[in-house]
Amino acid sequence: MENKYYTPEISEFYAGFEYEYKPRAREGLMSYVRNNFTYINRWDKDVFNKKSENFLEALEVYDRPYNIGDIYTYIEDKAVRVKYLDKEDIESFGFEYVDGMDGEYSHPLSDNLVFYKNIKDKEGVKCQLIFIPKKVVHLRINEVTIFIGKIKNKSELKKILQMTGVL
Repeated sequence: MENKYYTPEISEFYAGFEYEYKPRAREGLMSYVRNNFTYINRWDKDVFNKKSENFLEALEVYDRPYNIGDIYTYIEDKAVRVKYLDKEDIESFGFEYVDGMDGEYSHPLSDNLVFYKNIKDKEGVKCQLIFIPKKVVHLRINEVTIFIGKIKNKSELKKILQMTGVL
């Protein structure tokens, strides 16, 4: 089975970036010293928002990353992951999957998924998103390409949709 998650790089993190992490076990005040804590074997969802670098304030969020330096430790320890962009993520932005349209844009080496969305406040404006999993996203408004490129996760798609005026 193909892996649907990847370990992000530190450069991918910004305020609003969605990811999952393994919580740290509470082992007292010294549990924040590197190699003196353990990770719980579960994945919790979070949205990155740079928090205080003050150690005492960080204790309030003891089990999760609290700043970019802490994220770096989680990455090194493989205790943070991000889900690759998928059909459910695209649909969460109001796109509808159109079954049977895939053949129009098919490529022999990949499976394409085609989605449509009517853009709010713009009567008659349709947005089409062609998605080739883990490869490329092709975004068109009224048959005009406005973006084509690789989008790895839901947070990146959200940024592109906001920049292009779709959201």
